[in-house]
Amino acid sequence: LAASGSAKQAEGKEVSAGLAHVMESRRAFTAKPGEAGLSLCEDGPDVCRAAVPILGHGDLIGCVALAGEPDETALALIQTAAAFFAAHLEE
Repeated sequence: LAASGSAKQAEGKEVSAGLAHVMESRRAFTAKPGEAGLSLCEDGPDVCRAAVPILGHGDLIGCVALAGEPDETALALIQTAAAFFAAHLEE
């Protein structure tokens, strides 16, 4: 797990089962208002409120996750970041 900002302590740890399931589903995840979200890693306090898997040639490469509240701008940003990483990691 690579992380920045408030989730920096999660860096280098294994992703949680819930986040791994989202990644394997190859679909974006957004927590509904009032939902707790998903743990970023198994033994950490950080919570993911939105996530977009990174796919390259149909294979799962990774995921861009948002720890803060997901608004329209943040969701667009993580979708763009996932597409950017996919394009550059395919090369």
